[in-house]
Amino acid sequence: MGVRAGAGRVHQRGGPDSGGRASWRPGGVDGRRAGRDDLLARSRRPGDRPLRLRGTAVGPRPDKRGRGRHTMGQRARPRGGVQAHGQVAAMCDQPPAGSPSAGAGTRIGLRLNAPPTSPMPLRASLESAVMSTTSEQVEQLITTLLAGRAAAPELELADYLRAIPRLDSLADVPADTAVLVRGDVDAKPGKSIGEGDIRLRSMVGTLQYGIDKGWKQIVFGHIGREKEKSLDKVAARLGEILKCDVPLVSNWLDETSLTVRDEVAQRIKAAPPKSVLMLENTRRYDIERVLWKAKPADAAKLAGPLAKLANELAAKVARAYVNEALSAGSLDASSTIVPAAMDRVALGRYVAAEFDGPMMRCLKAQLVIFSGLKIDKLDDLEAMIGRGTIRQVLAAGSLAMALKKAIGELDGKQASLGVAEDPAHADKPYYIPRERVEQAKRMVSDGRSKGIDFVVPIDSVIGDGSVVEELRAGQQQFDIGPKSLALFEQKIGEFLAQKPQDAVAFHNGVFGMFEDSRFENGTKNFMPQLKRMKDAGVEVYIGGGEGGTALEKYGQPDWVTHTFTAGGTVLNALGREPVPYLVALRLAAKQ
Repeated sequence: MGVRAGAGRVHQRGGPDSGGRASWRPGGVDGRRAGRDDLLARSRRPGDRPLRLRGTAVGPRPDKRGRGRHTMGQRARPRGGVQAHGQVAAMCDQPPAGSPSAGAGTRIGLRLNAPPTSPMPLRASLESAVMSTTSEQVEQLITTLLAGRAAAPELELADYLRAIPRLDSLADVPADTAVLVRGDVDAKPGKSIGEGDIRLRSMVGTLQYGIDKGWKQIVFGHIGREKEKSLDKVAARLGEILKCDVPLVSNWLDETSLTVRDEVAQRIKAAPPKSVLMLENTRRYDIERVLWKAKPADAAKLAGPLAKLANELAAKVARAYVNEALSAGSLDASSTIVPAAMDRVALGRYVAAEFDGPMMRCLKAQLVIFSGLKIDKLDDLEAMIGRGTIRQVLAAGSLAMALKKAIGELDGKQASLGVAEDPAHADKPYYIPRERVEQAKRMVSDGRSKGIDFVVPIDSVIGDGSVVEELRAGQQQFDIGPKSLALFEQKIGEFLAQKPQDAVAFHNGVFGMFEDSRFENGTKNFMPQLKRMKDAGVEVYIGGGEGGTALEKYGQPDWVTHTFTAGGTVLNALGREPVPYLVALRLAAKQ
């Protein structure tokens, strides 16, 4: 393979995994090494200016005699590095610490048809600025994202996954190339590795792949919802896990002009191969959150600024993009818009494994245990029921309140929900509007016709700690009562007695305000039922979030088949709406 520019040529023998032997012949490509495929070479025309990847240092300059200082794959270790907060960006070439394998402890019983893995060349651009994506393209993307499932109702989760390249599709990306990694950095690290950093450890497989390839990886993402929060502790912990410095680059975006600061671009350009840097909390900038409450009518006015952001990152940071942030299911620009400006996109190791294995298995669940404060989970449950595999639903929390009211009305009985149905509390998260009860009635009626058993609490723990069988006006449920727990245990036994082969159970949420010891009994005492099912041969999956926290607090990881590191993203994938970043990556891969 060779790339000609002027009188010089770089030759590379062997494929991406051959060791990358290369030699410099006088003339070169703008004085830089250029391990590129034949398509890039054929794209050159006589008289073109020297090639370089915009925003990416392709290789070392030759010495004064025109000879290469060293060959590809044998780069000398730099003495210095990128200075950030008093630290040097050392190359990350040590084995990482405490990294979990993707889907550890999980039986992955399904392999999708292979997604696209054939390498696509990084677009070569001249030194002059070239728009990577247009406002019109971004406007269409925004419209598609906001429309959700309505934009492509025929597409299922498997369709999105088949369309998105995986990490191995980037095997041809040369060393010293900058790669932007949307990381799962929303974490609260504890005192030592293994405490509060599961999301960071989930990224290790992807980051180590990039380190082995000699890439310069720029990790970016959010922490919390408040713009004031910093990723300083997260960067430090990631460095401990990778056994190298991970400098935190603060104030990287000029929010007024929506431009990546020149000094940041230079810092990335100067970073040595195998280095890992982290950009400060993306949610510090309003542009990251601009789609959260956007309406379809806003698409046109938002498209310009969002296109500017995406193009800036492509021009000054990287043109290859990997999503390794399973939990980042919101409409953040870093997850949904930035891929549109990239030459190459891919799913990271962990995210791909989670979707291909556990997530696809959960689509086959016969038993679902749903709970939590958010009544909009009713939409996700309705979508799961619509797939036709569910035989039993155990519900608690606000979801159960809606179902209980619906069951009562369908059976000619009255069921009071206390403050949850009081219009005076309409601004509270536990309030259940009438339309949700009507939705629940349709769901129960349809489900019963298919033989689905809906199980709801028969007693509740209220604010003063007492147990009541019927909520009165002014009362609020904070946990399920002992009779409800006994009923749930009975129903689990019935499920096990009649369980199908390859039975799957999916558990999401907690039964009460378990962080308060007065209201933890329902959640705490139900956890052993998960172990009971797994011991009986059922695949048991926990949907992350509070459910995962409860298992950590009251049980053991091996009580279940797998615990996800994300809650909302899992519900999106299993429910009615597509995961926004999968929508964005699919469209970017089609470009």
